[in-house]
Amino acid sequence: VCMLALGEWRLASSGDLHLVIEVLEHAAFAYLWSSSNGIRSHVWLFNRDTNLPVGDQREYGVPPRMPADNIVNERYVVPGSINDIACEVDQERGLWFLSWEGSLNAVLHQSSGPGASVFVAESCDLALAWRERDDLPDWQAQG
Repeated sequence: VCMLALGEWRLASSGDLHLVIEVLEHAAFAYLWSSSNGIRSHVWLFNRDTNLPVGDQREYGVPPRMPADNIVNERYVVPGSINDIACEVDQERGLWFLSWEGSLNAVLHQSSGPGASVFVAESCDLALAWRERDDLPDWQAQG
């Protein structure tokens, strides 16, 4: 269970785009938000609570979280605090990288759609599997 406080934080900005981290009761997400166009991209970051009913959590009025069987546990790590999450922007490619615990863990593209996560086994509406993006560094090559 994650001990990160509930809330919303603006982690980085570049022009009209802002990277917002939202920690909800059961999961945390990153959003690439434009003040003129709203949410441009999103990515699931981690679950806070794994004690939820099986099935579609929206049925229970709970925001979605990543199903446990779609999380790559060998790589899965939750940051200790919001201050542990770092953001790096690649302006040329329009990529926003998120890292914590010394590893690159998620990326959003400023064009639109779900971002990618190294923790996701199979792509879904919450996040793409990292391997499905050919424009990203190999997560295994990280120190």
